Amino acid sequence: MRTILLLASLICTCKICYSQNIYRTLSGHVLISGEFNDSAFIAESHELEFHYDSKTRNIYGKIKIGSINSGILYLDSILLKNIESIVSIESYVPVDFLTWEHKEYNLNVPIELKFNNTTIKILSQIKFTHTDKLTTFTCVMEAALSLDLVDLKVDVPDNLNSKINVQFLQLILRRENQ
Repeated sequence: MRTILLLASLICTCKICYSQNIYRTLSGHVLISGEFNDSAFIAESHELEFHYDSKTRNIYGKIKIGSINSGILYLDSILLKNIESIVSIESYVPVDFLTWEHKEYNLNVPIELKFNNTTIKILSQIKFTHTDKLTTFTCVMEAALSLDLVDLKVDVPDNLNSKINVQFLQLILRRENQ
Protein backbone atom coordinates (compact mmCIF):
# COMPACT_ATOMS: atom_id res chain seq x y z
CA MET A 1 0.00 0.00 0.00
CA ARG A 2 2.86 2.39 0.84
CA THR A 3 4.42 1.69 -2.52
CA ILE A 4 1.19 2.63 -4.32
CA LEU A 5 0.87 5.86 -2.30
CA LEU A 6 4.52 6.73 -2.93
CA LEU A 7 4.15 6.06 -6.66
CA ALA A 8 0.93 8.11 -6.85
CA SER A 9 2.52 11.05 -5.04
CA LEU A 10 5.58 10.90 -7.34
CA ILE A 11 3.37 10.96 -10.42
CA CYS A 12 1.41 13.94 -9.08
CA THR A 13 4.62 15.76 -8.13
CA CYS A 14 6.20 15.13 -11.53
CA LYS A 15 3.15 16.48 -13.27
CA ILE A 16 3.32 19.64 -11.19
CA CYS A 17 7.07 20.05 -11.71
CA TYR A 18 7.01 19.68 -15.50
CA SER A 19 3.79 21.49 -16.25
CA GLN A 20 4.38 25.02 -17.51
CA ASN A 21 1.66 27.63 -17.60
CA ILE A 22 3.64 30.88 -17.47
CA TYR A 23 6.04 31.73 -20.29
CA ARG A 24 8.30 34.71 -19.79
CA THR A 25 11.33 36.59 -20.95
CA LEU A 26 13.31 39.49 -19.58
CA SER A 27 14.82 40.58 -22.90
CA GLY A 28 12.08 41.29 -25.42
CA HIS A 29 12.84 43.74 -28.24
CA VAL A 30 10.92 47.03 -28.52
CA LEU A 31 11.16 49.61 -31.32
CA ILE A 32 9.63 53.06 -30.98
CA SER A 33 9.45 55.38 -33.96
CA GLY A 34 8.38 58.98 -34.14
CA GLU A 35 9.33 62.48 -35.26
CA PHE A 36 11.81 64.79 -33.57
CA ASN A 37 12.71 68.19 -35.11
CA ASP A 38 10.72 67.17 -38.22
CA SER A 39 12.94 64.10 -38.76
CA ALA A 40 12.14 60.46 -38.14
CA PHE A 41 13.83 58.67 -35.25
CA ILE A 42 13.89 55.14 -33.88
CA ALA A 43 14.46 54.29 -30.23
CA GLU A 44 14.86 50.75 -28.93
CA SER A 45 15.25 48.58 -25.90
CA HIS A 46 16.05 44.92 -25.35
CA GLU A 47 14.63 44.85 -21.84
CA LEU A 48 10.93 44.20 -22.33
CA GLU A 49 9.85 41.88 -19.54
CA PHE A 50 7.07 39.74 -20.88
CA HIS A 51 4.78 37.10 -19.34
CA TYR A 52 2.13 34.92 -20.97
CA ASP A 53 -0.23 32.80 -18.87
CA SER A 54 -1.43 29.92 -21.05
CA LYS A 55 -4.26 29.02 -18.66
CA THR A 56 -5.90 32.44 -18.66
CA ARG A 57 -4.44 33.60 -22.02
CA ASN A 58 -3.41 36.87 -20.40
CA ILE A 59 -0.34 38.81 -21.50
CA TYR A 60 1.61 41.08 -19.16
CA GLY A 61 4.57 43.20 -20.12
CA LYS A 62 6.64 46.02 -18.68
CA ILE A 63 9.61 48.09 -19.60
CA LYS A 64 11.65 50.68 -17.75
CA ILE A 65 11.73 54.00 -19.59
CA GLY A 66 15.45 54.33 -18.80
CA SER A 67 16.24 51.21 -20.87
CA ILE A 68 15.10 52.92 -24.07
CA ASN A 69 17.81 54.49 -26.23
CA SER A 70 17.24 56.73 -29.26
CA GLY A 71 20.80 57.81 -29.98
CA ILE A 72 19.59 61.43 -29.80
CA LEU A 73 21.21 63.11 -26.81
CA TYR A 74 18.25 65.38 -26.01
CA LEU A 75 15.66 62.55 -26.13
CA ASP A 76 17.88 60.15 -24.21
CA SER A 77 18.39 62.75 -21.46
CA ILE A 78 14.59 62.98 -21.06
CA LEU A 79 14.31 59.19 -20.93
CA LEU A 80 17.09 58.97 -18.33
CA LYS A 81 15.30 61.50 -16.11
CA ASN A 82 12.55 58.86 -15.87
CA ILE A 83 14.95 55.94 -15.52
CA GLU A 84 12.84 54.04 -12.98
CA SER A 85 9.45 54.87 -14.52
CA ILE A 86 7.71 51.82 -15.95
CA VAL A 87 5.28 51.38 -18.81
CA SER A 88 3.20 48.24 -18.46
CA ILE A 89 0.76 46.46 -20.74
CA GLU A 90 -1.94 43.93 -20.06
CA SER A 91 -4.14 42.08 -22.51
CA TYR A 92 -6.03 38.91 -23.30
CA VAL A 93 -5.36 36.77 -26.39
CA PRO A 94 -8.54 35.05 -27.65
CA VAL A 95 -6.80 32.09 -29.36
CA ASP A 96 -4.62 29.20 -28.24
CA PHE A 97 -1.38 29.76 -30.13
CA LEU A 98 0.94 27.49 -28.12
CA THR A 99 0.27 24.33 -30.07
CA TRP A 100 3.25 22.87 -31.93
CA GLU A 101 1.69 23.66 -35.26
CA HIS A 102 -0.86 26.34 -36.01
CA LYS A 103 -1.86 28.73 -38.71
CA GLU A 104 -0.68 32.32 -38.57
CA TYR A 105 -2.98 34.48 -36.45
CA ASN A 106 -3.45 38.18 -37.21
CA LEU A 107 -5.54 39.77 -34.48
CA ASN A 108 -6.64 43.19 -33.32
CA VAL A 109 -6.30 42.94 -29.56
CA PRO A 110 -7.25 45.60 -27.00
CA ILE A 111 -4.37 46.44 -24.68
CA GLU A 112 -4.45 48.26 -21.37
CA LEU A 113 -1.36 50.46 -21.16
CA LYS A 114 -0.27 52.06 -17.87
CA PHE A 115 2.25 54.81 -17.25
CA ASN A 116 2.62 56.60 -13.91
CA ASN A 117 -0.97 57.02 -12.71
CA THR A 118 -2.57 56.96 -16.16
CA THR A 119 -4.23 53.97 -17.83
CA ILE A 120 -5.44 53.95 -21.43
CA LYS A 121 -6.94 51.27 -23.65
CA ILE A 122 -5.71 51.01 -27.22
CA LEU A 123 -5.95 48.52 -30.05
CA SER A 124 -2.85 46.58 -31.07
CA GLN A 125 -2.27 44.49 -34.17
CA ILE A 126 -0.74 41.22 -33.02
CA LYS A 127 0.59 38.43 -35.22
CA PHE A 128 1.46 34.95 -33.96
CA THR A 129 3.62 32.93 -36.31
CA HIS A 130 4.50 29.28 -35.91
CA THR A 131 8.01 28.90 -37.26
CA ASP A 132 9.55 26.12 -39.30
CA LYS A 133 9.87 22.71 -37.63
CA LEU A 134 13.62 22.76 -38.24
CA THR A 135 14.19 25.64 -35.85
CA THR A 136 14.09 25.65 -32.09
CA PHE A 137 11.51 28.43 -32.00
CA THR A 138 7.88 27.46 -31.80
CA CYS A 139 5.91 30.68 -31.75
CA VAL A 140 6.84 34.30 -32.34
CA MET A 141 4.59 37.21 -31.43
CA GLU A 142 4.84 40.53 -33.25
CA ALA A 143 2.77 43.49 -32.06
CA ALA A 144 2.31 47.04 -33.31
CA LEU A 145 0.39 49.95 -31.89
CA SER A 146 0.08 53.68 -32.41
CA LEU A 147 0.10 55.86 -29.35
CA ASP A 148 -0.37 59.54 -28.58
CA LEU A 149 1.82 60.49 -25.60
CA VAL A 150 -0.68 63.20 -24.67
CA ASP A 151 -3.19 60.42 -23.81
CA LEU A 152 -0.68 59.17 -21.21
CA LYS A 153 -0.38 62.70 -19.79
CA VAL A 154 3.28 62.91 -20.80
CA ASP A 155 4.79 66.39 -20.97
CA VAL A 156 5.85 66.37 -24.63
CA PRO A 157 8.59 68.82 -25.70
CA ASP A 158 7.68 71.20 -28.55
CA ASN A 159 10.13 69.64 -31.01
CA LEU A 160 8.80 66.08 -30.45
CA ASN A 161 5.64 64.88 -32.20
CA SER A 162 3.41 63.33 -29.54
CA LYS A 163 2.31 60.50 -31.85
CA ILE A 164 4.61 57.47 -31.83
CA ASN A 165 4.52 53.92 -33.13
CA VAL A 166 5.57 51.01 -30.95
CA GLN A 167 6.50 47.54 -32.18
CA PHE A 168 7.77 44.56 -30.31
CA LEU A 169 8.89 41.09 -31.21
CA GLN A 170 8.68 38.30 -28.68
CA LEU A 171 9.58 34.62 -28.74
CA ILE A 172 6.81 32.81 -26.87
CA LEU A 173 8.03 29.22 -26.69
CA ARG A 174 11.24 27.39 -27.48
CA ARG A 175 10.98 23.78 -28.65
CA GLU A 176 12.80 21.21 -26.54
CA ASN A 177 15.57 19.22 -28.27
CA GLN A 178 14.04 16.03 -29.56
